[in-house]
Amino acid sequence: MTQFHNSVTKIIQAMQSRASESKFDPSLVRVEQALELMNHPEHDFKSVHITGTNGKTSTAYFTAALIQNLGFKVGLFTSPHLVRINERIKINGHDISDADFIDLYNAVLPYVELVDQDATVSKTQPKISYFEFIVLMAFRYFSDEAVAFAVIEVGMGGSWDATNLITPEVSIITSIDIDHTEYLGNTLESIASEKAGIIKPQVPAVVQKQLPAARKVVEAAASKLKAPLLRVENAEPKTIQLAMRGRYQIDNMVAAILAVESIFGPLDQQLLDDTFSKVFVPGRLQQISQEPAIVVDIAHNPAGVAVLAEAVREYLDYDYLIAVVGILQEKDVQPMLTTFAKLADYLVLTQSKSPRALPADQLVKLLPADFSSSDFETAASVNQALAQAVTRLEKFQSEHPEQKGLILVSGSATVVGETLALLEPGA
Repeated sequence: MTQFHNSVTKIIQAMQSRASESKFDPSLVRVEQALELMNHPEHDFKSVHITGTNGKTSTAYFTAALIQNLGFKVGLFTSPHLVRINERIKINGHDISDADFIDLYNAVLPYVELVDQDATVSKTQPKISYFEFIVLMAFRYFSDEAVAFAVIEVGMGGSWDATNLITPEVSIITSIDIDHTEYLGNTLESIASEKAGIIKPQVPAVVQKQLPAARKVVEAAASKLKAPLLRVENAEPKTIQLAMRGRYQIDNMVAAILAVESIFGPLDQQLLDDTFSKVFVPGRLQQISQEPAIVVDIAHNPAGVAVLAEAVREYLDYDYLIAVVGILQEKDVQPMLTTFAKLADYLVLTQSKSPRALPADQLVKLLPADFSSSDFETAASVNQALAQAVTRLEKFQSEHPEQKGLILVSGSATVVGETLALLEPGA
């Protein structure tokens, strides 16, 4: 019997009883069946499809903002969320409301249960997963709300991602590096092959600068499908006001511009400045407190942490840096910790509430061998870690009143999300 729900909390509990979005099943059959039953809502709007290892969400926000500023109603689907699940589904920059989320879940649930029943009877496939469910909800919402365009970010990989049933106007592939190896393979070539799976026949693909092995795979996939490649590194230089900090955000901005121009033609300077001087992506070098100074960033793999370290040194003003770090267990932890250890003067190692979080005492064992025990401490929760970091910072500043101290929270989206929930209750 279908069990409808009247609260977001109950809906999240019901969805979390399904296969986790961190799980990966190489099949699109379940989502295809559900979309067929739903009369293909994904056909009711034009789309831009985005994959990559790092920079996907920023590029998605940039792309959606550009199209919206051209006068269109624009849906945006991203993952994961930081604080509230509503963040994943937006129209014209606004999160879906709780009321609409509840109605949407209850509208999609009967179709999901029909597919689940078929899976139970046939025993040839699992039931629809958490991530597949929310993709179906996003497609239905964008159809119901009659958006003209939807910018759709892949959850993981590309070929077998639940979002890969749209035929976009343009695809975007941001930088590809090693991540999610348990599902996408442990070589750059295998990961690139999965991500190149979003390229569609004769549909333009915007590609950021790639490592040689990934570039070769992407070029071969595009050539096979006769998809024109638009390379970020070949773009005509422009001077644009960009609110987001980090040189990597420039590549994300250029990718968004190339994608939108492939649909609409050249964009004027005023539109570009108006868009990029205002667009904001949460959890990316985001300062959430001035006193004490606290910045959060969701860098969650070695490549992401490396570019974060460069951006912190270049863009942030500090004399003493404390890094609060929590990392998920499936990540390549050691190189991440090595980078944080070189960047920060002091580490507070912690763990989020996620069942995938690596315990803080395990992080200690993966620190560089020459890292002094006097330069770190552990905390059993993000809340405790922040309190310890603030205490440490206050002590430093009382002893060095002329110097600036800074707390950086990073290592995973879950640690950043819990920090935002604690320090920005309205987030």
